[in-house]
Amino acid sequence: MMSDRYSRAFSPCLLIISLLLSSCASLKGEHKAAVPVAQPAPQAQLPPQPVAQAQPAPEVQRVPQAQAQPTKPPVQPPAVRKPQNLPVPEPARPIATTKQLVEKGDYQRALDEYRASHRRRPRDQALTVEYAKSVEDMKSAADKAYEKEEYPTAGRTYDLLLKRHGEFKDFVQTLTFDRTYLNQRLSLCKKSLSARGFQEYRKGNLSEAILLWQGLLTLDPNNEDIKKAMITATEQQRNLQTKR
Repeated sequence: MMSDRYSRAFSPCLLIISLLLSSCASLKGEHKAAVPVAQPAPQAQLPPQPVAQAQPAPEVQRVPQAQAQPTKPPVQPPAVRKPQNLPVPEPARPIATTKQLVEKGDYQRALDEYRASHRRRPRDQALTVEYAKSVEDMKSAADKAYEKEEYPTAGRTYDLLLKRHGEFKDFVQTLTFDRTYLNQRLSLCKKSLSARGFQEYRKGNLSEAILLWQGLLTLDPNNEDIKKAMITATEQQRNLQTKR
């Protein structure tokens, strides 16, 4: 009995509650529909900007180099002190002048001049040819003196050419003689002077013997035998002059 009462009492309550819930649900639906959906605001359209025209670059004024960088005075090289009292070099003697020395028989000076000029001008072909020709002329003059039995003159020239032969290296192949030839001729001159001196001594020609031996000593200054022979001949000559 009690359950029927309770059921009857709760039935209208349940009905009311269901009605309330349904009304609430409908209200919620209407509320959601009423809320407008936010639309993105339209972007404001800006007016078109004018296109900037390219402006010409401003001209750069060039500063003259003389104004941009101050000029510096040129660096002067240090002064070189010249030595004082230096000997002034002598000018080269002309070939014609040197040839005159050869013609006069001054062979020593001629060879000195040729050597000095050739050292200063080693590539001067004309000078080299003339130098070689003069040396040949000296040798020819010595040969002529030898043939005339002028042994002191011939011997001195042979001896000079022999001592200076090393200076002829630039044209030695063009010469008609060599050291062997000069040595042989010089030796013959010495022997001839020695032999002729003793021949004159034996004949009593003391002055002639002394003269020949003096010529020999110019070619062979260390010949002790000839020195003794000269001393003996000189004393005999002095004694003869005293007796007179």
